Amino acid sequence: MNTVKFKQNVKFFTLLLSLCLLLSGCRNNLVPFTKGQSVDQYVDSLSFSGAVLIVDQGEIVLSKGVGLVDRKGTETINADTVFRLGSVSKQFTATAILLLQQKGLLNIDEPVATYLPDFPHGDIISIKNLLQHTSGIPNYTEFKNFGVIATQYHSPAQLVAMFKDLPLEFTPGTRFNYSNSGYVLLGYLIEVVSGISYEEFITTEIFSPLLMTRSGYGENTFGNDNIAHGYTSFGAPASSIDMSVPYAAGALSSTLNDLFRWDHSFYENALLTKASKALLYRPGLNNYAMGWAVSTGDNGRVYHHGGLIHGFSSFIARYPEEQRLIVVLANEEGYDVAGLADQLNKLINSN
Repeated sequence: MNTVKFKQNVKFFTLLLSLCLLLSGCRNNLVPFTKGQSVDQYVDSLSFSGAVLIVDQGEIVLSKGVGLVDRKGTETINADTVFRLGSVSKQFTATAILLLQQKGLLNIDEPVATYLPDFPHGDIISIKNLLQHTSGIPNYTEFKNFGVIATQYHSPAQLVAMFKDLPLEFTPGTRFNYSNSGYVLLGYLIEVVSGISYEEFITTEIFSPLLMTRSGYGENTFGNDNIAHGYTSFGAPASSIDMSVPYAAGALSSTLNDLFRWDHSFYENALLTKASKALLYRPGLNNYAMGWAVSTGDNGRVYHHGGLIHGFSSFIARYPEEQRLIVVLANEEGYDVAGLADQLNKLINSN
């Protein structure tokens, strides 16, 4: 496998494709694995709090929780513990857009202005530009006052208003620049076109059909039932964030069991047609497709994405040619989840 290229890519997307303000520190306590060591033994050897799922040839190899849901309590993490996904949410937003296209309600090649006529520059920005981070719209999570913004409720329209009148950073389609703003605009577009909220659309069109019963918008859906508490890399409780702010760019939560159902749906064409899946995974600039980054190595093509949000780090990698899936969810901000996923993949290959 071209491990250098893959590792560079997964680290890039873990660190940059995120919603966090700034990392207070990134902790890497990964140790080399020993040949012949099981993935279970390797995970146990790490200083890690979270959950790991490994699927190979369509079968679950490891589904394991490590550590406590709340470090002040005694409840242990398991495959049904709910974690914030951060930017891993983007693949669900992208899928929602393609579902709307399948219904004939939009066309990703059309300009945003077709559906949002009052959006500035909407005549030169396509929906595909938003999906592939080539719109040129400034990233609102990099605004200097985002620390204040993050603690307050904002409606989708209020979020869009933060960046809609700003000048574009480049001509749409000419460059790649990761922008959470683009995915916020996609969420708003979903609401306008479908006539229901983003949360309701994702729930009724994706989570419910796939029986992803412990996935949702934020964590409010689940009360206090097995919800992971987030921590900084120094072990302190993470700062709060109003989940209306990450919105369609990163406000979803899920579990290992539900993400297994999500992965399985792509092999069954449960939601998207083959044509839509081809669009979803077709790489654009910087090898970024639609809510997924794309790499190639000894295991064939890899679709992956990282997420980072207050108190949580996440990473998901799909190896469709081997029906392999690796998911790492940590209730610690800045944990090297991409590096851990890469090590686990190497360990499987070595055995």
